[in-house]
Amino acid sequence: MRPTICLGAALLITTLLITGCTQNTNNQNSALATLAAKATQIPTLSYTLTTTTAMGAYNVNITTQFWQKPHYMKTQTTIMGFTTTIISRPNGTFSYEPMTHTWTLTTQAQPKSATNYTLEMLAAHLTQTGTETLDGKQTTIVEYTQVINKTNAQMRIWLWDDNGLPIKIVTTTTVLNQTVSTTTLMTDISFDDIQDSVFDLT
Repeated sequence: MRPTICLGAALLITTLLITGCTQNTNNQNSALATLAAKATQIPTLSYTLTTTTAMGAYNVNITTQFWQKPHYMKTQTTIMGFTTTIISRPNGTFSYEPMTHTWTLTTQAQPKSATNYTLEMLAAHLTQTGTETLDGKQTTIVEYTQVINKTNAQMRIWLWDDNGLPIKIVTTTTVLNQTVSTTTLMTDISFDDIQDSVFDLT
């Protein structure tokens, strides 16, 4: 019974992390926030977030592709072999129904994006803990505390110095007296213009 509970808890924490169900508890740190705020100046952006949550002997892997431009977002999330597609447009948010090949207006939240992490950091007290080069990108490492489902989570984020993008995020919290560690990597980053057709409900 306990393995089932542990896996369920890991899935719950992972879902909360990617959907952005969090509460900010700290204040803004101006110098580091200026770096994080660079990401808000990027007009169009596409990328992949790969999230791995480890709880004891269990791992949950989630991969989400993002396409973002002003007033539009498309995501394709794959977890345990199942893919969910959501498109947000000025006239609403729609999810794709693979069985009927149709789009349905939904209240389902988009997965947690790089923008969500940026907004969190802009409302948090950030502490710089180092620098590191990842895949040729010079980064500044920042830390802050976040409240996730009434539990304190320690956030460690590698900010790309050129544009403030959070290209690596490590979240550590405790569930059922076990440490849960979630690592999110931002890859396949593109700043190219995204055609409007990407957000068509077809």
